[in-house]
Amino acid sequence: MAQWASFVDHGSGDRSFHGLPNTYFSSVVRALSEGRSPAERVLGAELRPVSLSEAIERGLVQERADALRAGPRDERLVFEVDRVTTGSDAASKLRPSDFVISLDGAPLTRISQLSVAERGSGPIVLTVQRGETLRDVTIDPVSAPSEGVSRVLAWAGMLLHDPHPEVAGEHPISGDGVYVAWLWYGSPASRYGFRPTRRIVEVNGVPTPNLETLMSVVASLPDEDPVRLTLRDLDDKLEVATLRLDPHYWPTQELRRSEGRWTRVELR
Repeated sequence: MAQWASFVDHGSGDRSFHGLPNTYFSSVVRALSEGRSPAERVLGAELRPVSLSEAIERGLVQERADALRAGPRDERLVFEVDRVTTGSDAASKLRPSDFVISLDGAPLTRISQLSVAERGSGPIVLTVQRGETLRDVTIDPVSAPSEGVSRVLAWAGMLLHDPHPEVAGEHPISGDGVYVAWLWYGSPASRYGFRPTRRIVEVNGVPTPNLETLMSVVASLPDEDPVRLTLRDLDDKLEVATLRLDPHYWPTQELRRSEGRWTRVELR
C-alpha cells in the first residue's frame, strides 16, 4: 500500500505524482495516533545509486559485479556513500565514494532495505569497498528528532537557534555555534551585511557554542556599542563582522514552543 505524494520537478517545471510506500511513514503515523512523539533512526549517511557499468569502471570487485549481472535487471545497481552527517558514527567510519556492498549480511540492491534496517533497534553492519579493499563496519544510527526547533532568539534583526541536524547532514561542518536562520531587511544585521546560514561562534571574543551561552553573553551588552561577531559559513570558513545594536526598533525576544504553541518574551 502507498499514499500519493506530489512534488514539482524543477527540471521540467511539471508537477509529478508518485506513490510513497506506507513503510516509509507508518511508524510515524502509529506513534502520533498513540499520542507519542515519533522516534526515528537514520544511518547518518546518504547513499546514491550508481549504475553497474559505472561501478565496474570505477573498480567494483569482480565477485560483486558478476553477482549483479546474474540478478534481475532492476537490481543491477550499486550504492555509494554520497555524504555523511557531521558528528554521526557513520561520519567516523564511512567516506564519500565508498561502495556499500551488503547490509547486515545481505546484498544491498534496493534503498528500501536500508529503511527497514533503520527502523530496527540495534546497530547496522555494512560491508563497504574502499579502493580495492572490502571491510565490515558496524554503525550506530543517529536518532532523528521529530519536533524540530523549539527555541528561537530574535536579536539584532536575526532569527537564531541551535544548528538543526539537517545542516550537519548537508554540509561538513562542526556542530558548535548558533545558526542564523533568517534576518529582516532594514535591521542592524541587514545593514551591516550579515547573511543567513552562518553560525555565530563568538561574540566580542567570547565563545558561543550554543544558544543558551549566546543569550547570556548578549544580555550584558551595552545598547549602543558596536558588537564584533565571529561566524562560520557552510564551508566552515571563518568570517568576522561588526554591528551596532538598535534595541528600540529591534528588541531582543525569545520564542519558545511548548505543547504545540509558541510564546514570545521580550528580553530587552
